[in-house]
Amino acid sequence: QRTVDRAQIAARGEQPVLVRGPAGAGKSMFARAIHAWSPAATGSLETLYCAAVPEPLQARELFGCAAGTYPALPDAFEGAIARAAGGTLLLEGIEALAAPVRTTLSRALAVSRYRPEGDTAERALRARIVATTEGGAGETPFGVAHQEIVIAPLAERREDVLPLAAHFLALFAAEAGVEPIGFATDARTALLEEPWPGNVAELR
Repeated sequence: QRTVDRAQIAARGEQPVLVRGPAGAGKSMFARAIHAWSPAATGSLETLYCAAVPEPLQARELFGCAAGTYPALPDAFEGAIARAAGGTLLLEGIEALAAPVRTTLSRALAVSRYRPEGDTAERALRARIVATTEGGAGETPFGVAHQEIVIAPLAERREDVLPLAAHFLALFAAEAGVEPIGFATDARTALLEEPWPGNVAELR
């Protein structure tokens, strides 16, 4: 609940938000909730999966490029920042961005302007930036003032296990068209004793 409260406060601000936590902890869900709670909720939510973009194309995918910048990709390209204008850009796994790209992003956030590759004109940065990372504390990929939300591993918040299990049970029961009854006592005990190294994703 404390984490939800912090996320709601961060959503109301204008600073970039970094959602930090282990794999499977629910970082993407928090990031999407921050968009939904923010003034940018009326705009679109654009997602860039950083690890899925080859390093030589990361700047192009993020900032866009002018025509002719890449001989193999001769057309002008509108990057994720431009597509998210008026809304939120979610950078999934920002730690996968190359250091020069993160540096360019930090500069853009600092002045609220960016330049597509190969272009001479700057553009206003009109997207709210939210990013997720599995990186440890002390790693600050933004390089500028930002809000940070830390999601603890499920093993450190066992009071969430049974409510989450009941939530997922209800979802799957609805999909199957059956009425959920609940968990037997031994099942509840097993759920609480499981270490859940895969966090909420494993519980689901």
